[in-house]
Amino acid sequence: MVPLTRVADFTFLDDHLRRFVVPQQYEDYTPTDHDTWRRIMSLLHPIWLECAHSDFLAGLEQTGISLDAIPHIEAIDTCLQTVGWHAVTVDGYVPPEVFMGLQVRQIIPIARDIRCPQHLEYTPAPDIVHEAAAHVPMLINPDYSRIVQRFGDLSLRAGFNDYDQEVYEAVRVLSDIKEDRNATPGDIAAAEAKLMAVTQDSRHSTEPSSNGKMLTRLYWWTIEYGLVGEDFDDLKIYGAGLLSSVSESANALRGPENGGPELVPLDASAFHLDFDITRPQPQLFVAPCFEAINDLLTEFEQQYL
Repeated sequence: MVPLTRVADFTFLDDHLRRFVVPQQYEDYTPTDHDTWRRIMSLLHPIWLECAHSDFLAGLEQTGISLDAIPHIEAIDTCLQTVGWHAVTVDGYVPPEVFMGLQVRQIIPIARDIRCPQHLEYTPAPDIVHEAAAHVPMLINPDYSRIVQRFGDLSLRAGFNDYDQEVYEAVRVLSDIKEDRNATPGDIAAAEAKLMAVTQDSRHSTEPSSNGKMLTRLYWWTIEYGLVGEDFDDLKIYGAGLLSSVSESANALRGPENGGPELVPLDASAFHLDFDITRPQPQLFVAPCFEAINDLLTEFEQQYL
């Protein structure tokens, strides 16, 4: 990885990556934004203490993420350098090839926006709660961080087709509208209809999934929504999507008999199970250890690349 002295020095990046890196503009956060951060952290922290992976809890402190104020991305970057990673600020959703292109370079992209107060428990759009407070801390675990980097490498090699790009754009629009404080029910309904039209387009009904899409599914069911543990009675959350969602993290370990999601052992079926980014997940995969995820990545590389 090319070393940085400051997060602002990203001139080594290719143009197609560098143009997505933006200033955080910390002074633009309002008192309401900081209050939203504190309120979310006050709701999440007790759940983390009970349910989060131990390295996540250690990583919160090690990466300088406070419960009291929105973090400075430059400060996170400085802390991450101790484990070989960096952080840069981006503006919301970025294309998959950009997101993975940064991760393969051991750079974590962090959306600068924060969810609106009406969406404290969950937001479908990328925000600084999800990407700073939930993604960053686990990077102190070397097995986890190598897996994240390897996802980036394999995704770039796997590639995405035109249908993947259409779905990405429809999901991006829908998630942005759902988080837009000025969006009307009609706006949301129109974006949902557009996504449904894309996903149900008969032109794609018989097409096999692209390699990139299969890998995206595994990323979702592990890095975003994964649980880990050999004993189902002592599972821990490491997935950032769960860790940044008050409602889903509190519900993750309850099991279907208590209104929670179905918990299933992680295996190759995760390559083929679709997900809906705008809604809670009805099932979650449990890995016995991080090495099991690495084994699936090896299986993918040998079979598809």
